[in-house]
Amino acid sequence: MLPLAAYAVALYAVFVQFGLLRNFWGLTLASVLISYPLTFLVVQAALARLPIELELAAITMGASRARAWLTITVRLLLPSIASGGLLAFITAFDEAVFVSFLGGRGLTTLPKAILDSILWELSPVITAISSLVIVATVLLMLLVNLLQRGRR
Repeated sequence: MLPLAAYAVALYAVFVQFGLLRNFWGLTLASVLISYPLTFLVVQAALARLPIELELAAITMGASRARAWLTITVRLLLPSIASGGLLAFITAFDEAVFVSFLGGRGLTTLPKAILDSILWELSPVITAISSLVIVATVLLMLLVNLLQRGRR
């Protein structure tokens, strides 16, 4: 495991060469680079558990290889793709280090705004943001609970 600050310094050196500093696309690329391995591991684990016989059965029933892959494999992988995407979002949402190193003054994300608010000023913004995040989490949990009850 590499500390995020060391990874951000290494990305800084690379992003200087390609002109991606203080740039929305550079920060997006940094977020993708940090969250892709986690998403890949989740989807790869689900893919390893899928029986190949399902796709082969669809091919023997007349489906093309692409159609069998889309209708069988991708459909069975959708929950793991969604959970990997959620994990990638949470990882990218939690990063204030990359924005501090790669974003500069002109680019501010919500985690950097929270960090700056904690370090430099006393304002009720952090309390309001944390309350909104808690309310959104509770609403999401209630929605998942209602959807699971509907299935039973």
